[in-house]
Amino acid sequence: MKWLLEIGDKQEYEEKLGENYVHIPNDYLSSDIITDIYGEKFDPSDSTLQSKVIVAGKNIEVMELNNQVLERM
Repeated sequence: MKWLLEIGDKQEYEEKLGENYVHIPNDYLSSDIITDIYGEKFDPSDSTLQSKVIVAGKNIEVMELNNQVLERM
């Protein structure tokens, strides 16, 4: 959590990597973020889905993720 707050406050990362780049620790990376967030199988009527979110930096990435989620329903 501290790491995210530091990024939000632009602490240290701007000086080290420039204003357009942020180093993301390997612990925060995923090869299958949809499964990591929603599980292997999920039911669209499951009430817990509304409390889960995947944040992406660009609209094209959001659309790709949305399409992948819809394909799994």
